[in-house]
Amino acid sequence: TANIPEEALSSYKKETIEGFDLETLKRYGLDQPRLDVSYSYPYKKSDNKEYKIVSRVLISEEQEDGNYYAYSYLYTFDSKGKLTEILSTGCITTLSLAKVEWLDWQVMDFNNQFLYKNFVYNLDWIEVEYQNEIYRFNVDGDPEKEDVNSVTLIHNGTSKNIDVQTFKYLYSSILMIYMVDNYDIANEDPNMMCRITIHAGGGSTEMIFYRVTNTKAYYTLNGEGKYYVKATRVFDFLEKYQKVLAGQLLTRDD
Repeated sequence: TANIPEEALSSYKKETIEGFDLETLKRYGLDQPRLDVSYSYPYKKSDNKEYKIVSRVLISEEQEDGNYYAYSYLYTFDSKGKLTEILSTGCITTLSLAKVEWLDWQVMDFNNQFLYKNFVYNLDWIEVEYQNEIYRFNVDGDPEKEDVNSVTLIHNGTSKNIDVQTFKYLYSSILMIYMVDNYDIANEDPNMMCRITIHAGGGSTEMIFYRVTNTKAYYTLNGEGKYYVKATRVFDFLEKYQKVLAGQLLTRDD
């Protein structure tokens, strides 16, 4: 749960923070909410400066009419950790039970299970490191036509064209790798299975997989990790990957 210091709040205009006072929260049962959760994500403004946006949501206990009260706001920090802005709708909303079924979810239920999601025609390139060799697939996509014109495989200064449909099947096997559950790797030093880096829209996503058991592969996503995926999903990708490198065509049944 994120807390905003009182001195930080006082530095903003009254209308900006109106509704944060304790009496207002008490009136709707939000001073001691059933759920008080926050999450953060990075953001880069047009001035190219990096900020962190934190969203906080308060939800009350169930009311006599079966509904819930909810209140939320956003606040941002600059790269030095200084509070820069607070944004609020200034209103408390009413939610029906049908809209808050997730109140009893566990933390894992809130996570996006898929490691990566994007249309193939939005990709710039995919780089794969496996067995100390690095290959890159350069993708010439056409978002307007929602298709891929061509794919070129680059390795040690050489290049060759790859069948577009084959590449799509290979890419699909990456999309099918999904998070299963937490994994504590504190005292382990597993070997890397492979690294997959996907570049699209000016940003990169790096996934590194490590074999930790016969069925589990621990992974890091852009350097951070505490979950595992099914090892069979990674092996399925690697099998297809090696076929592509060998010049074989992939089919829907591979």
